[in-house]
Amino acid sequence: MINILTSKKSLTTGKIKTYILNLGECSKCSLALTSFLLQKKENGFKNISQTNNPEDCNCLLITGCLLKIHREKLLETWQSIKKNHIIISFGDCGNEKQKIFNVEEQNLKNLAIDSEDLSEVIPIDYVIEGCPPKQKDIKTIFQEILGQNI
Repeated sequence: MINILTSKKSLTTGKIKTYILNLGECSKCSLALTSFLLQKKENGFKNISQTNNPEDCNCLLITGCLLKIHREKLLETWQSIKKNHIIISFGDCGNEKQKIFNVEEQNLKNLAIDSEDLSEVIPIDYVIEGCPPKQKDIKTIFQEILGQNI
């Protein structure tokens, strides 16, 4: 399932340049995303690429569960993006539908973040739900973004 959380944005470049921020996940999302990106040309997405520098991206993909130890990294990465951008929460771990950790155990309470999901910390444009998200939902999000004449 896909949720659009903010109004549609228009990016000024003709390409989607993604930066993936992994906050710690079970690797199912990484495999689903890698599979999609490896098949992007076959699916008609020739203008999607990856970058290792968040300052160069216009699409931030976030996987994993937000923990206190990752909050600074999330905010630092988000603030380093200098251009108009889209932020995608990828998978169930980043939203309130599922948490990786049962924070009832005392040793994990210090890890849990106060907020319920990523959208309470930074503005999220799209949520791709699933554990892991389905390929058709990933494709739909990029079709939606590309439909905005980026």
